[in-house]
Amino acid sequence: MKLKLFRSKGKGMLGEFVVFPTKDNLEMEGFFSKTRSKKAIVFIHGLTGRMNGKDLIRSVYYLSKSLGYNFLMFNNRGFGLINKIYASKKDKKSKVIGAGFERFTDCKHDIQAAVNFLKKRGCNKIFLIGHSTGCQKSSYYLSQIHDKNVKGVVLLAPCNDTDAEIMHGGEKVFKKRLNHAKKLIKNNKKKEFIGLFTAERYYGLHCGVESKIFDYTKKKLNYISKIKVPILAILGGSEEHMAQENIEKSLQLIKDSANVKCKTIVVKNANHHYSPNLKGMIKVLGGWLKRFK
Repeated sequence: MKLKLFRSKGKGMLGEFVVFPTKDNLEMEGFFSKTRSKKAIVFIHGLTGRMNGKDLIRSVYYLSKSLGYNFLMFNNRGFGLINKIYASKKDKKSKVIGAGFERFTDCKHDIQAAVNFLKKRGCNKIFLIGHSTGCQKSSYYLSQIHDKNVKGVVLLAPCNDTDAEIMHGGEKVFKKRLNHAKKLIKNNKKKEFIGLFTAERYYGLHCGVESKIFDYTKKKLNYISKIKVPILAILGGSEEHMAQENIEKSLQLIKDSANVKCKTIVVKNANHHYSPNLKGMIKVLGGWLKRFK
């Protein structure tokens, strides 16, 4: 069923709502816009994000259509803070999940499900575009699974959550919360909340796999080094979750760690969502995507 979705300033996104299953039997809800091309973009939202009509996602959608790419965005299991995702089995039981509860490494099931959906729709040149935590998820997936149909990855605002938390709240507060999380986990209270996240999720965010993917204190980013497709990494020159003096250095570390073609760009006058220079980011992204025939 064709639907007009997310109308803004006279423009609408045309496509269909879709549902596809993960390997561990959850239903991913998404929005798919089809073209005659075999090329496709998968947009992977960040922490507490969701598929929606905000400027960043909408702009990537318009770009994909102008270049003739199919476009898929979906709510992965980390959407919002606390949400229900239904099982794909007939009993339709739901699972309470969301960014507050999710287990990061399960993101590979979500992304693989999206890739499988596109392959069933005839797409064989698939590009992952991750934003914020979507960068960690895309990078982790590609470090673990090498699908020949995935041809490239775009990292939009690849920040480190621990750096951001310390930057905004201070190191003293961060250490206090992390120690509290450790105590709760030790006392079998891992589901108790610390701010927005369970103790288990908070610990994972800052000490688990995802904390290591963009650990810019290291000499090499090991997960990036395992990616086997071309990489484009873009940071805004006014990124609010990273110290200004670290922006160029962080991108250089991504480039130095990659064992594939890797392009890195700083977009001037752009924040975490690339405002107010979203057009600048889209220009860079479009130029990179045009290289793929």
